[in-house]
Amino acid sequence: MNLYQSFLAKLQLLGLFSLRAQLCCVGIIMCVAFSAIGQNTPNNPLKLSLSTTTPERTSDSTFRVKMSVVLKNTGNSDLSNVIMAHNLTSLLYQNAKSWEFQDKPILLYGRVVANSFFNGLTDTLLITNGQNPLTQGDSIGIEYTLIVNTPLKDTLYTQANASAQSPNATTFKVLSNDVTNTNGVTPKANVLVFGIGDFFMPDGFSPNGDGINDKLVVRSINPSERMELKVYNRWGSLVYASEDYRNDWDGTPNQGVTLIGGNGVADGSYFYSVARFDRTTNSVITTNGKAIVVKFITIIR
Repeated sequence: MNLYQSFLAKLQLLGLFSLRAQLCCVGIIMCVAFSAIGQNTPNNPLKLSLSTTTPERTSDSTFRVKMSVVLKNTGNSDLSNVIMAHNLTSLLYQNAKSWEFQDKPILLYGRVVANSFFNGLTDTLLITNGQNPLTQGDSIGIEYTLIVNTPLKDTLYTQANASAQSPNATTFKVLSNDVTNTNGVTPKANVLVFGIGDFFMPDGFSPNGDGINDKLVVRSINPSERMELKVYNRWGSLVYASEDYRNDWDGTPNQGVTLIGGNGVADGSYFYSVARFDRTTNSVITTNGKAIVVKFITIIR
């Protein structure tokens, strides 16, 4: 017998409850229990939105995603002790080779201070701790750009969260895209689709040592695959070859005659071929029905 059954049994022994009253009490207790375990307080004045741009593949084959988090007080009283956070652990941990932020979080509007130590993992707070007021009708906006290198999954999901206190010390909590703030729409995390399953051969790179687009990066190669790469100059002479290419060619030739006094091939147009094989069986993996894919590439330093 659970708690409310025991409670009703005692009242029934005292002759205080009719069947209808008992059913009504059950409904009340169930509603109270639901509110207690739910994420949101009834009449939650907080509305939180998380918007993300479509992951943009850059010239060096990383992905750039701009994220904006906006918290609004839609209630009739001022709030304080506002906390805004975005835990990127589920998004990035074991789901990407590496990542970094293009810059520190930027405060778009609001009477708070953006947390310059935010990294989404060990420090998930978007604003610094403090009284952090949020008057009725006001909003706080934070923006930051995430750079993801080699995502290991094609589709990832993420949500932000926030909380604040009312004058009577009631704490309100909310998730981005939350059911209480979207007119009955089911809570839904933001979806990031990287398209890493799309095989991608670049048409240029710039091996000038500035750390940007310095290497020929072919996407997307699964770790279970082996890639053979061959690069030819405009006269058809082989200048570079690798039987197990690791996206590390910086323009330095390993075939034929190299330039005197130079470490790299000359700027200009080349063409290269890519063949993919299963590492275990050595069987050919076709790309768009082709065993070998050929493409022109321009090298400009």
